[in-house]
Amino acid sequence: MKLLILAENSNGPYPHMHYRALGTMELRRRAEAKGHKTEIIEWFTRWTLDELKLVIQTYQPDVIGLSITLMADMKVDTIKQNELLSWAREKYPKLKVIVGGARDEIESDGLIDAFFLGRSMKMFDDWLDDKDMTSYTVSKKHGATSKAVVYLNKEFNEFTDQPILPIPKDEDYYTPHDILGFEVSVGCKFNCSFCNYELRNAKITNLSKAENLHSMFKNAYEKYGITHFYAVDDTLNESDEKLEIIADAIKGLDFHPQISGWLRLDLISARPYQLELLQRIQMQSIFFGIESFNEEASKRVRKRSIGNKPFETLKKIKELCPDTWTTGGLIIGLVGDTEESIRKSIHKAMDENLLSEVRMQPLGIHLPEAGGNYTDYSSHFNSDLDNDPGKFNYQIIESAEFGRQWKNEWTTYGEAKALARDLRAELRSDQLGHSEYSSLVALKLYKECSTEAEYAEMRHRARAKADLLKQSYVDKKLQYFLNL
Repeated sequence: MKLLILAENSNGPYPHMHYRALGTMELRRRAEAKGHKTEIIEWFTRWTLDELKLVIQTYQPDVIGLSITLMADMKVDTIKQNELLSWAREKYPKLKVIVGGARDEIESDGLIDAFFLGRSMKMFDDWLDDKDMTSYTVSKKHGATSKAVVYLNKEFNEFTDQPILPIPKDEDYYTPHDILGFEVSVGCKFNCSFCNYELRNAKITNLSKAENLHSMFKNAYEKYGITHFYAVDDTLNESDEKLEIIADAIKGLDFHPQISGWLRLDLISARPYQLELLQRIQMQSIFFGIESFNEEASKRVRKRSIGNKPFETLKKIKELCPDTWTTGGLIIGLVGDTEESIRKSIHKAMDENLLSEVRMQPLGIHLPEAGGNYTDYSSHFNSDLDNDPGKFNYQIIESAEFGRQWKNEWTTYGEAKALARDLRAELRSDQLGHSEYSSLVALKLYKECSTEAEYAEMRHRARAKADLLKQSYVDKKLQYFLNL
């Protein structure tokens, strides 16, 4: 069997991000291990329809897989995707089309055979082996007309699903501007009340080995000049051991890997040894999921911002890792918080230069119930708070297709949204996220900016450079297929 995987790596708000798809590399590895020839096309929405048709005619795959995790513009990209698939279906009636990387099925006019929802490695293995998929099959959207089967692995097995390290190939046409993802572990052992990550509250049993991670870094640098990496773990510092693995992995390399990732600030406050590990690693950028500096509000979402500790820890990190870009993620409108507390703490963090920037969003509560566009698997991708707002003292005012208007003892969704907007304007924050910063550095275009116009001009130059890199990839990859 021959597979062709179409991946769109452009992260919606950051089309200039030059991230290389980790999941598709793993799917290729698994398929090839079973004897199936597999090729990848990245940034498939940047290819013309004629170029994609030429590849399909030349390669003639039995299966087309679509990885849509990072689709840049879902509406526009879906139109292009469906036009290509309509042509391919008509020309090759026996062709199978599968989709992964999504949390929901999408209407596809009968063009797609199966959706693999959530993390799909075990399901993909069984599908390749033509095993019975009944245990994975879930009901479809209410009112959906698609004939596709929907698969979901509700019984995630941490013993089977190993953390992924990328295995690049020369025909992937890497450049020194690329960012490679990697995993130290799969899942997150915590269960924050607002978090809808389906692999939360997991027992972490498998970790990448430091020597394997070292080899990955070494190979990426020596063969392709890659120095930028993304640790895609949901919580990179959930254990000291995970940071120790990275610290050990970078020892003895001829370069210093520039690593970005998500960490919990309260864990560093509670485990000072992690400061030593972060000093050894010297990460390029970090997103701290702080949620609130208010002790009561933090406790309500199952985190621990105790007293002045968050600020003291941020100050120590700034001293030990002065070149690390730090983003603080905050949720506006949490029960237990107040506008005064939010304003005071955010201004303190920014005025004292404890964070590079702050990301503020109102609390979102999503629909959990069956009916409408939702299914019996919707709750699998919802947080505890989504599934029972009243338990956390949120009253639902109005429901809509993609979310809910809520109120609590001190604010409403609308007021929280307005407060976040006002604070962004006051602080001139929310300009660069940690991943966007890393992308700009990888493109060698980052510079300090003081006005919105300067940020816009930097993004414009980054988009232009990234487009050139993507076009170069398309040209080389197309010629590769023509030479097969």
